[in-house]
Amino acid sequence: MAGFAAATAKDTRTSFSVGITVNAVANIERQSAPTELQLSTQDLRRGYIDVLQPTMLVIRSNSANGYALDVTTVAPIVAAMLIHGLMRICASVKTAARSSSAGSSLTR
Repeated sequence: MAGFAAATAKDTRTSFSVGITVNAVANIERQSAPTELQLSTQDLRRGYIDVLQPTMLVIRSNSANGYALDVTTVAPIVAAMLIHGLMRICASVKTAARSSSAGSSLTR
């Protein structure tokens, strides 16, 4: 019976379009963060500390328009920070002297 159906079937062709939308997604993953900060008198005289274990984040996005990273301090002890990425300094954040939170945006 299968041979009979193949012998009498007509070839039929059609075409149609398919559209697809891929939603933009951004993922952030913490690679490392300091567990504590130790301040010396030399650090206090100098006015800043270099954190031995900086916070390192990996950001992945499939957006052709890029992404924005908002950085906010939650401790009034932080007066400024440098954000490095893409092999250069991306942002320098100075916080308000009497504010408990201040922020900056980094856009890619």
